[in-house]
Amino acid sequence: MFDENKQVKTEIELTIDVDVNAHKFGDWTSNGDGTHTRVCSINGEHKQTEDCSGGEATCTERATCSICETAYGSVKAHEYGDLVEKIDATCSETGKQAHYQCSVCGTLFDENKQVKTEIELTIDVDVNAHKFGDWTSNGDGTHTRVCSTNGDHKQTEDCSGGEATCTERAICSTCGNAYGSVKAHDFGTEWKNDENNHWKECACGEKSEQGAHADLDENGACDTCGRELSQETPEIKPDEPEKDGLSGGAIAGIAVAGVAVAGMGGFAIFWFVIKKKTIADLIAIFKKK
Repeated sequence: MFDENKQVKTEIELTIDVDVNAHKFGDWTSNGDGTHTRVCSINGEHKQTEDCSGGEATCTERATCSICETAYGSVKAHEYGDLVEKIDATCSETGKQAHYQCSVCGTLFDENKQVKTEIELTIDVDVNAHKFGDWTSNGDGTHTRVCSTNGDHKQTEDCSGGEATCTERAICSTCGNAYGSVKAHDFGTEWKNDENNHWKECACGEKSEQGAHADLDENGACDTCGRELSQETPEIKPDEPEKDGLSGGAIAGIAVAGVAVAGMGGFAIFWFVIKKKTIADLIAIFKKK
């Protein structure tokens, strides 16, 4: 045997030792445990195994090995950030429970950092969560208040409370405005009187059933109010005319003439209608005579 220069060589001299590094490895393959392996195509028993490396994990994805291009390792923790405060529901809008939200993936979590959906964190509209303003009178015996959250939400009730009098309507204890009607006057049963007249009187000063005193039964007291009447008629001098221009004697003369000429009917018209006198006045004149 000769070498390439045609020099005599033995078998051993021409033999090249095995090269332990002269593998012909194929592609790296993931072992699913964070390692990858490649196999020599010359000798399948020759394998090379290494840990996966490279890439960057997130809170939703594991890192991808830069050699075997397979995911390995674990995902990272979420970036929870600060707790978002609870938003109460209103009469028009839904609210939301206190929660966290990952700044990387947007996943929602409750206060205990348990994954939740948007629906699970939503607080339903509270139909009673109105923010009403002050009551305002409607001028018809009712008052209304309006929700500041939603002006379409109103509450109307009847006015109540307070107490009406015969001069003032009741004042509503809720809206502070007058409502309803005044009460009827209460004239009571007691008669009030002065020298000439009698009447019933309400506490407000309004008078009712006013009339002149009369003593038809001649008992010295007004038949209606019971006031004691004077039995004496003020003296009228012959030459001193009364306020209407007629003396007492003239009146008596007219009375007698009226009875004689026109009868009692004509005299009554004259005395009660024209002169506007009472029976007591007539009796007083005849007693004087």
